[in-house]
Amino acid sequence: MNLSRSILLISILCIWPLGGVAQAYKSPQAQNLQNCLDGFSDCNAKQLNTGEQRAVTEAKRDQNFENCYDGFDDCDISHLTEEEQALVRRSATDRNLQNCLEGIGNCNKSELNESARQMVDEAERISRFSSCLDGTGECSMKNMAPWEQRATEAAEVDHNFENCLQGLGQCDRGTLSRQEQMDVARAMATQNLQSCIWGAGGCNESLLQSDPKEKQEATNTKPSRMNKADWTRSGRPRTSE
Repeated sequence: MNLSRSILLISILCIWPLGGVAQAYKSPQAQNLQNCLDGFSDCNAKQLNTGEQRAVTEAKRDQNFENCYDGFDDCDISHLTEEEQALVRRSATDRNLQNCLEGIGNCNKSELNESARQMVDEAERISRFSSCLDGTGECSMKNMAPWEQRATEAAEVDHNFENCLQGLGQCDRGTLSRQEQMDVARAMATQNLQSCIWGAGGCNESLLQSDPKEKQEATNTKPSRMNKADWTRSGRPRTSE
């Protein structure tokens, strides 16, 4: 009995791989049909039977509708039904509105209705205001409300002070208050001291003359275990939280 079961199991194991190979194999006719359905260049339409030709024609029609709906250039709108053309027009309208709202892609404001145009104008106003507050991109205070103009002016003052502190970007010291000028001078002195200590570029030893202790520290200090990344901008070592 056990011997019979063993023989049966061996027979199944021997036959099963052959069945898998047979299922994986495609006949030339089936492969040609798949090529035609996928729109590949190696499709031989002459080898298709009537049923296969109908399937390929339907597949091409569906693909053409998708191309038109998604706004692709490979679109023949003359092959669409009236209902499909209406869907394509609505999709194009929605896509144009989205582009106008996001400020990307092709935006044709002439195709927007009054309601959509108002939405786009408001989105553009918010985008301009955000750019002014962030100090990025172009900033125009034209058509801004008084409170928006005041907020933009305050943001410009803050950005200028931050640039002066960091020694980056545009810095107009003439617009700084006395206290801000003192803060900037202290920050520059600290940055210069760090550069001199670490032997980095931008060290101006003449700025250390006013404080002999700082000059001595810059001369004698040797980095030990800590590297430059371990120091904060204020000149103090970073502490782990």
